[in-house]
Amino acid sequence: MTNTKPHDNESSICEESSHDIEHLVFDRRTNNERAFRERQHKGVSDILRQINAIRVMQTMFLLSEGEVTTSVFDEVALLNKGVELVSSALVMLTHGSVLEVQVLLRTALETGCASLLIHRDEHEREKYYSDAGRPFRSQRAIGVAKREIACIGKLYGILSDVSVHVNRRAHGPRVVAIEDDGTIQLSIGPYASDLSMKEEAVFLKLILLITFILVRLLELVTLEERGSVLKFGSRELHCLSYSHSAIERLYGEFVEMCMNAT
Repeated sequence: MTNTKPHDNESSICEESSHDIEHLVFDRRTNNERAFRERQHKGVSDILRQINAIRVMQTMFLLSEGEVTTSVFDEVALLNKGVELVSSALVMLTHGSVLEVQVLLRTALETGCASLLIHRDEHEREKYYSDAGRPFRSQRAIGVAKREIACIGKLYGILSDVSVHVNRRAHGPRVVAIEDDGTIQLSIGPYASDLSMKEEAVFLKLILLITFILVRLLELVTLEERGSVLKFGSRELHCLSYSHSAIERLYGEFVEMCMNAT
């Protein structure tokens, strides 16, 4: 018979618990990401394609006429942060962190709108850089941007309602199923692993929509508009702007998908 000291058992329990927590924090998310990208390949690819389009536009802007252009560098830098936030939101969705997705998308939307605000209002630009006097309030940017893109106001309102304050819909617990005997199954989540394919598609559509909004905001702060054709700086480099019509279409699809997913 082997004598086991109490602290040896405690050490073993702690090691097992540590392993379980490591799986919960890291491995579960990695496994979720792999499975999510396989079953939602098209939706993920559509978002990555538009993120790449923004990167290409930023590169064109920075290399305009062979020199680094600085006239609207601040605006482009803010939009770059917006793209990073959208990218992080996509990663969080594949990991199963649904609430974090909504927080990041709200911040991405506000960041992109702030780029347009400081582009069009010199006083707001000064406040953005000033540590004294009246503070810069980025929420004002939503009102400016929605004059150009009407759905921004509604999207920002929805994301604010869900992500800014604690609420059961976003923070859980989530009712998974009610059994015949009346037993209620709850998920502490909510995690993406609890979502249906339709619900996953809704989140992907929302991320794609906000990515297109960032495309449009980048056009508005860097490109000179001529009807539906945009001239890049002083060079005769033209591109057809399709983002505005795409935003209207995607917003309509997003609303319809939300109604059908409930």
